[in-house]
Amino acid sequence: MLLGEIYRLELHWDSIDYVRDNICIFENAYFTGPALSQAEKINGSDFIKLDFTNQYAILIPNYYTVTFHWGSVSYLHNKVALSESKFVFNKGWKKEHILNDTDYVIIDTKDHEVEKHYKNLVYYSYVVDMYGKPYNFRRN
Repeated sequence: MLLGEIYRLELHWDSIDYVRDNICIFENAYFTGPALSQAEKINGSDFIKLDFTNQYAILIPNYYTVTFHWGSVSYLHNKVALSESKFVFNKGWKKEHILNDTDYVIIDTKDHEVEKHYKNLVYYSYVVDMYGKPYNFRRN
């Protein structure tokens, strides 16, 4: 496991469409994971910054952050459905860093408890494949 179970938030989607080099749109994206049981209610029409730098800095030294935007939210059982969701990639990402429909993102929410959140501007995150293994850009 990449992080403590209690702070694990996962971002899943059914499909992904790259509309430009720096923007991808998710179809049927949703949050799930143990962190939801402790989190405050997620606002609609909001965003968070995800930092993947620790995962990819070995390959190419740069900053690998995205801004994850979403529209409305719907709480359904153990997940939060997100409408109109998209990644806006920073300039560090390359065209070959394509996410697949079967990948998902693990988001570490540890430093985002109410008393710490204002000091932390990004959520450390990891892209993993359908088997839960860290994403390997060289696989394609």
